[in-house]
Amino acid sequence: MGWYHKITVVAALVALAGCQKAAPELAASDVAAVKANYTDWAAAVANRDFSAVAKLVTADIWAFQPDQPAIVGREAIVAWTKTWPPDFRQTWVVDEVGGYLDLAFSRATVTESWALPDGKRETEQAVCVSIHRRQPDGTWQFSRSISHALKPPPAPPTDKR
Repeated sequence: MGWYHKITVVAALVALAGCQKAAPELAASDVAAVKANYTDWAAAVANRDFSAVAKLVTADIWAFQPDQPAIVGREAIVAWTKTWPPDFRQTWVVDEVGGYLDLAFSRATVTESWALPDGKRETEQAVCVSIHRRQPDGTWQFSRSISHALKPPPAPPTDKR
């Protein structure tokens, strides 16, 4: 194919792409439902309601946490949350939700806290990006999730010359 034909094909593809309708945004009710997943998750964890935790994730969920192997499957997620301290608390701020049809994505910040043996509370923050899938009953579940802890950078090494 000569250069003229290649340019014609590319121009035609660009023109066709410009004629495509923009993907419809999620309905406000879907955005609210995805945001509610985070609130429901925090409540389920705080109450140690592991059947509620299981209902919030797909059977084939993949979760990636800092410095851990992937957590794969609903049963693994439930087992993982059972290892958290009984007083483990999370507060989520959902910064962004978008999506199309039966898939949504979200970006959120979480503050987590738990008691130390001396009675003080440890607090940590993380950011999380998740994919949610609409279920046949209309509910949304977490399907994929990756978190990144927000820790201060390590102190630079001291020069001991």
